[in-house]
Amino acid sequence: MTTSHRLPSDRHERLMAMRAERRYIDDADIEAAVEEVDNSELVPLLKEFVHLPRGRHRTLHRRSLLIGLYLCTQDTGGKIVLERVTDILYFRISPRLRELLDIPEYADTDHGFEAAYAVVRRLFHAMKDAMNPSPLPPNGHLSRTEAHDLAAAADIDDLAERERRLALFTEFVLDASVRPLHSLLTELAEVSLGVDATPV
Repeated sequence: MTTSHRLPSDRHERLMAMRAERRYIDDADIEAAVEEVDNSELVPLLKEFVHLPRGRHRTLHRRSLLIGLYLCTQDTGGKIVLERVTDILYFRISPRLRELLDIPEYADTDHGFEAAYAVVRRLFHAMKDAMNPSPLPPNGHLSRTEAHDLAAAADIDDLAERERRLALFTEFVLDASVRPLHSLLTELAEVSLGVDATPV
């Protein structure tokens, strides 16, 4: 029995729909994304802090994931969807550039996609943890006393550094999201930008 038969039907149908609309991304667009990621300085910033569990071999590099996140914002109008990031990195980049970025090959099947998706999710969450400025555990239910005790015991300098990383990453994502508009914005004498209707 194939893995696709073991997946929930809605999940299988979603993967099939994504394959049906798939197209290669131009090498020039990939190279532009690489340049943006390298110029962002996020890779060296995160290098010392984004780690996988002990003994697990890293098959996707932080730089490649950031490139995938950047390209995803171009593909979705600013949203980051990890399924889409997976599809971009493993199935929509030319073999030449995928080899250059050291992105391994996975079979274009439900099983292959799920394996690649697990790699993307694992690294993304490791990166997210390194930028989380909250001293409280995610998705947990704490009493007010427990939350207060954790906050009081937290390393303030560490939380401040995490917040700095988060601000730089957020700036990177926002800039990538409006990148297609840059040429238009430079043509206008005075412009405004809104995020969730908040003037920036």
